[in-house]
Formats: sequence, structure tokens, C-alpha cells
Amino acid sequence: LQPYEDRKVNEVVAQVRELVEKNKAVTEQEIDSLLRVAQQDINQQKSYDPNTGKVDAMALLQDVENDLDKSFRDKVFDALSSGIEGLASAIVQRNE
Repeated sequence: LQPYEDRKVNEVVAQVRELVEKNKAVTEQEIDSLLRVAQQDINQQKSYDPNTGKVDAMALLQDVENDLDKSFRDKVFDALSSGIEGLASAIVQRNE
């Protein structure tokens, strides 16, 4: 499921970049909202088996019990912090 999480990180980063380009500023509430939606998608993906149409109770329990080394939120903020400065500079240069 790691590739699915990585895809979600990239989607959130792309959405934040789009917001930055449109609004020039992104609020913490906007980022939190995007993160909540992405996290819900990831949790659904982890716990639902499309072959049987059932929710895997063990996957739900494991999701709660496992403490990941690096949370999804941390991954997104790391990706944003490494890319947002370059994006902001590019936007400023484009507008000059």
C-alpha cells in the first residue's frame, strides 16, 4: 500500500501547488482539509477488500495499533517544504 500512500502525497502536493498558484497563499485549514480527505482514502484502501466486498477488521485494528515511523501528514509537509520554496520563486519570477 506504500505506492498508494505515495500517490496520495503527490496528489495533496499538487492540490496545494494549485491553490498557491491561484490564491498566492494557502491556509492551514485548507491543508488540513486536504490531508483529512487523503487520509480517509488511504484508510479505506487499507481496510476494504474489493474481492470479498468486506472490511478487514484486522487491518482496521492494525491501523490503530501501528505507529508509523513517519506519518502521512509528516510526509506531505516534508514534500511541501522541499518544493514550495521553488514553486513560490517560480511564481514570483513569472509575475515580474
